[in-house]
Amino acid sequence: PDLSGEMLEPVVRSLQHCMQDLREIIEEAKPSILQLFGVVEAIETYVDRSVRDSGSAIDWSVTDETDGLVERLDKTVAISLFRIVQEAVNNAIRHAQPETIAVTLSAIDGGLRVTVSDDGSGGGEGGASGGLGIGNMKTRARLISARFDIGGNGTGAGTRITVTLPEDAFDRREDL
Repeated sequence: PDLSGEMLEPVVRSLQHCMQDLREIIEEAKPSILQLFGVVEAIETYVDRSVRDSGSAIDWSVTDETDGLVERLDKTVAISLFRIVQEAVNNAIRHAQPETIAVTLSAIDGGLRVTVSDDGSGGGEGGASGGLGIGNMKTRARLISARFDIGGNGTGAGTRITVTLPEDAFDRREDL
């Protein structure tokens, strides 16, 4: 009662900032879009937002050739895979100045392959000097028992990152 509204204003503003920071931390730890809409839509939304925020004219695509298999990923695997795609897209936008970025999810031999390719100035790991982002992607892939490959995109300039998940990465419960 002894404090005026003007005196409380900075405290209220500070609390609002803290709440926003907390929301961002929670979203980073466990992206709600994965839970609400699934892996493919989460990736599409992320790529779209990242390209828009970059201000660059980048054509992008996300292609799901899994016939729904990707949505049966174990939740921990789905989060790790999403984070790998995020890092690959971030690297392309930040370091390669690409005209196109393509994310393709494919079912292969009972498992799953996710490929992120760009036509930018990179040329695979040799051009990227194996920085922290690439190391993080490799670690995430290893933790979910996936094979991680990085190299040129096969058409000249550009980079292709491929993550191959084995059959046991999927939640096999029939009630899904």
